[in-house]
Amino acid sequence: MERPLVYILDDELMVGKFVEKAISQEADVQVFTEEQECLEILKVKPPDFLIIDYYLNKMTGLEFYDLTSSYLDSTEVIFLSGQNDLTIVYQIINKKIGKYVIKGEDMIECITCLLVGDLERYEELL
Repeated sequence: MERPLVYILDDELMVGKFVEKAISQEADVQVFTEEQECLEILKVKPPDFLIIDYYLNKMTGLEFYDLTSSYLDSTEVIFLSGQNDLTIVYQIINKKIGKYVIKGEDMIECITCLLVGDLERYEELL
């Protein structure tokens, strides 16, 4: 089976690199800290998974998704946030655009479950 391509967009490089290192056994990963750079690459080569931090430098993750959604037909989207904010979760669920993972001790396991399709375990971790 071909390894999935994962783009991580997080304004904190350390977080992006941490996730990259943790999931590199499961996927080919590219980390971005700037929205425009990620957008330009998405236009050329959409990933299998796009992991977006909710709070970015110039916009929110939802705004970035709205800007790029036309390039993401077959891309699964995962939103990350350090905030356990039900308003954000509701926006993501209401738009039916992806999964939500809270930055914390189960973050890597949640992301890995989503990458390998283990939705049951992902839901247990929430």
